[in-house]
Amino acid sequence: MSTPDPARARTLEPMPRTSAAAEPLLHDVDLDGLLIGTASAAAQIEGGDENNDWLDWARVPGNIADGSTPLRATDHWNRWREDNDLMASLGLPIARLGVEWARIEPRPGEFDHAVLDRYREEIADLRDKGIRPLVTLHHFVNPRWFAARGGFTAKDSAAAYLRYAETTVRALDDLVDEWVTINEPNVYATQAHMFRSGPPGNKSWRDTMAVLRNTAVSHIRGYELIHGIQGDRAKVGIAHHARAFAPRNPRNPLHRGLARVNRHLFQDIVADAHLAGKFHPLLGGAKMGRDLPSGRHHDFLGLNYYSRTAVDKLDDGTFVGAPVNDLGWEIHPEGLVECARDLHQRFGGPVWITENGTCDLGDPGPSGHGSSGSGSNGSGSSGSGSSGSGSNGGHGDGGVAKQSGSVADYANAEAAAADRRLESFRPRFILEHLRAIAESDVPIERYYHWCFVDNWEWADGEEPRFGIVHLDYGTQERTVKPSGRMLAELAAAGRITPELHARYTVGRRYPIADENTDPNVRAGATDGAAS
Repeated sequence: MSTPDPARARTLEPMPRTSAAAEPLLHDVDLDGLLIGTASAAAQIEGGDENNDWLDWARVPGNIADGSTPLRATDHWNRWREDNDLMASLGLPIARLGVEWARIEPRPGEFDHAVLDRYREEIADLRDKGIRPLVTLHHFVNPRWFAARGGFTAKDSAAAYLRYAETTVRALDDLVDEWVTINEPNVYATQAHMFRSGPPGNKSWRDTMAVLRNTAVSHIRGYELIHGIQGDRAKVGIAHHARAFAPRNPRNPLHRGLARVNRHLFQDIVADAHLAGKFHPLLGGAKMGRDLPSGRHHDFLGLNYYSRTAVDKLDDGTFVGAPVNDLGWEIHPEGLVECARDLHQRFGGPVWITENGTCDLGDPGPSGHGSSGSGSNGSGSSGSGSSGSGSNGGHGDGGVAKQSGSVADYANAEAAAADRRLESFRPRFILEHLRAIAESDVPIERYYHWCFVDNWEWADGEEPRFGIVHLDYGTQERTVKPSGRMLAELAAAGRITPELHARYTVGRRYPIADENTDPNVRAGATDGAAS
């Protein structure tokens, strides 16, 4: 089991919640058939896999902020039935989940069919519960043997990936026909070979470009492969990470130019290569195009969107005065629509929000801590007991409950306080993003919230809290948060009503960025206006 090393563990603290209150909703917002579910990744939830490069990376002191590893995670490998039951109790109709290459192909060309059978059992159970699976084949993590060969920097990496993909797709053919081939190739390449926040942790522009070339080849050939097996019933895409880039000072031509350069290098050339087979000269240019079919290589446009970046150099930054989450990422719902519209206009087809979420540690209690610790959440809640969409409706707003001294009033206030320790602003975050989707002109068909159960968050370890279900890492107890109950109501009703909006947003405020929020937050324009 993985436990944080206190000698080198960082403690992530909730930031003060000082933003303005949410504006009231004056009319119903129709979600127009938008399907709502959650997303997860195998390595971040399963636990127990000893055969991957991220475990080796996490065991190196200093690589993970809190000293944890993915060996524990949420123990989903053993608790998947409990998680499936909990998801079904919320009435969510779709779920994005991953399968782990390192488990399926532990040695080159040797496939563990018991693992594939285990995945079949889990996915069949989801389908029996009325939950449609979208399965991710690669989400950052590589088998140890593949990493030792250079991972996706190697010239034969696509061939290895396609061998794994074919075996997996054929094994799950009757259960799955919606696939993400590669998750966030731009983030995967840069964290591994530029920012050194993931394995192998080298700094090489050449390796970064090689990875992006080879993941594009893997996706394009994988798209052909899956359609060759499943025909027209297959829906295949990537989960493309995009953010809104804005000049820190919109009147500064350097800032405006750098915003365009950041966007072009980080996401535009990546999307062009993977989705349309158009390779920028940095990625091989015309030579790559001669070897691959051109045209449309997607059936949906998967978009992972989290935040906006304030640009005054080739780096991340945050606008001072902007609402942020507990990791210092700006909360900017308009950016989701901006990125979705850009993808749709450039490549065509429906957009699926394959990830969108936020780190919310809960309101600080008297001790100054929210729900970020690995012990009990202190709420006294049971795992699935609070999962019904109608439960706790009286304090869904975080409970500014009036106390008249009665036992009922006291109980409501205590329950509300427990909710606030689990999370403070996530319900408001979700509602603002869903409203932006509903009021846009972009054909967005699905919204997968990241994530279901709080999980292991890569270099940040166990401390960040992204789930709609709270996890006590010490006991592995699950507790549905207010956002989980709210998503259940939204999935059932198909609309945001003023009553629901008020119940889940009253009293819920965001942190505000200042010069001390993170090293990249500096004084500058506060309105973040785009050029």
